[in-house]
Amino acid sequence: MPSQNGGKQLPLTALEPGKIQVSDLERLPSMTGWFEPVLLAKLLLRVIISDVFGQYADRRLISAALDPVSEKSLRDRVDISRSMAKDKAEAVWFDYVADLGDGFDATYAIAFLIAQPQLPVEGCKDPLPRGNLVVMGGDQVYPTATRDDYNIKMRMP
Repeated sequence: MPSQNGGKQLPLTALEPGKIQVSDLERLPSMTGWFEPVLLAKLLLRVIISDVFGQYADRRLISAALDPVSEKSLRDRVDISRSMAKDKAEAVWFDYVADLGDGFDATYAIAFLIAQPQLPVEGCKDPLPRGNLVVMGGDQVYPTATRDDYNIKMRMP
């Protein structure tokens, strides 16, 4: 049922999160087939190339080595706790999420949870409040990441 853009389906990269329609759902990415031989071979090739060339390509090491700032100044530079809201007990809350999910549905489930104002947790008397900051670690997009993959597989859900 093509209903977008005058009867034509928009490419996934042109979709916006709030404008996804039922007809778009079947085109959204599914889970990564980690045991598919072709995917495993492609990933192995990338690992080999990364291992050979990647160890010399990290500019962050050079930037850090050339930064003349003192340890205290560095700590002050990265301390964001002063700008975050504190609760009654003066605690600063932040959420940490890693490896968001493998596929649109799993990523959407995690995005839904971190968007809630609070989460009830078994064994806790009170629900946990949503953090003022979300720190994203680990892999956000599988199996490899491109700008389009980040938009389709992470931002959209």
